[in-house]
Amino acid sequence: MTTLHGFNATPHPSSKLREYLEEVRGAYVERLARAIAKRGEQQTGVEILVERTDDDEPERLFRMFRADMLLVDGEAAQVEVIEGPFAIDDVVFDFAGVPITIHDLAWENCLVSARGPDPNLEAIGLWAVRWLDVAEQRAPDARGLRHAIHQVSRPRRHDGDWSIHVDFGSADVDAFIELLQIATFEAAAVDIWIPQ
Repeated sequence: MTTLHGFNATPHPSSKLREYLEEVRGAYVERLARAIAKRGEQQTGVEILVERTDDDEPERLFRMFRADMLLVDGEAAQVEVIEGPFAIDDVVFDFAGVPITIHDLAWENCLVSARGPDPNLEAIGLWAVRWLDVAEQRAPDARGLRHAIHQVSRPRRHDGDWSIHVDFGSADVDAFIELLQIATFEAAAVDIWIPQ
């Protein structure tokens, strides 16, 4: 586990949340870029949009995911990057009056859980379509990254909370912040951790 610089269990204002998330995202994206670069000069990094067909999920949006693939001399190879977890001690942020507690965090394997009423499924759907880049509107940057999430689950209820599992992929921190805006609406608290 890695501790982020200058963060501990003391509550932090939401202005520090972006700084925290930038550090977590930066570590993951840098590692992904290095993994792509290791494959040699004759490759292209691509986050390919794929639909799972072996899934009971009825809604197509929640069956879709982006795979980190490289095309090396015309051959496809999957790249897997596992980064984190970050935060040994809980880190608490105040987000519009709602406490956000990050227990541990891996950019590519994140469970966001909110204590409150049912989530706004329309807002989550619109968020997912935008950040998964279902319409393939984002061109890859110089490193082959689309700045898109890689996967999102359907929200699930459990013991008065609802949760959503997200692989934030190469998405910008704004994707995380926007999901928190949805999660904190009428919520008493939000917890973030790596699912077991």
